[in-house]
Amino acid sequence: MSRFVWLDNFDDDLREHLLFALRVYWTQASNALEGNTFSEGDTLFFLKEGLTVSGKTLQEHLDIQGYSDAIKCLIEMVYKKIFLDENDLFTLHRLVQTEKMSDVYRPVGAWKRENNGSQIEEKGKIVWHEYPSYELTPKLMKRWLADFAKLTPKTREEATLCYAKAHLSFVSIHPFYDGNGRMARLLANFPLLKYGFPPIIIRRSKRREYLNFCHIFQKSSASPFPTDVECLDFAKFLDNQWQETWKIIEETQHIHAARPPKR
Repeated sequence: MSRFVWLDNFDDDLREHLLFALRVYWTQASNALEGNTFSEGDTLFFLKEGLTVSGKTLQEHLDIQGYSDAIKCLIEMVYKKIFLDENDLFTLHRLVQTEKMSDVYRPVGAWKRENNGSQIEEKGKIVWHEYPSYELTPKLMKRWLADFAKLTPKTREEATLCYAKAHLSFVSIHPFYDGNGRMARLLANFPLLKYGFPPIIIRRSKRREYLNFCHIFQKSSASPFPTDVECLDFAKFLDNQWQETWKIIEETQHIHAARPPKR
């Protein structure tokens, strides 16, 4: 059996199809949440044929290729590593953050070197939310990695809770100058894949609801490390988003079941 037990009963070609289909969906969805205009069809065409998509910018192409490569790298880590360390996160960040900046304070593949924050909505108004300082980042990420290593989901409910805890804590620390959301959606799936679950993928159509969960936690919590109770509503949202992944797997199962038995 493979680590991905949800692949075990498929023929080789269907196994490859399913992994590629999920990578396309995951790549497109995560980038779309950041404003990338590639459709799922555009993403499939670009990754499969290696040809550019008319009307799309160079940066959009780079972001799609980079995230697809990061997913492949994460899957390799699932097989080869027991735990992730900061160098693994730096490797993934270099793949995800394709817009390179020649600025010592905005490094790619290293923790942020200046403070950062973002605009969030509060009671219909825009307010500024300041993330933990760059000076605290190494210490906070050391704890994040230690907590992350303890995430060992055994059930579907535990899996959504693990994703929620890993994601909320990561974006609340905001350890990189840029690319934190895409990194969080990548890394939060590591314990799921490690323990035999397919990835949770958040759809672009749910962007506002998704960001609202992050903002509510950041505004209400004194610590970037959420309790289980603080994650419950987000975990329920994630379970709903997970349905599309399971649907893709189920469709592949129907194709496999329709094939004549091997002799």
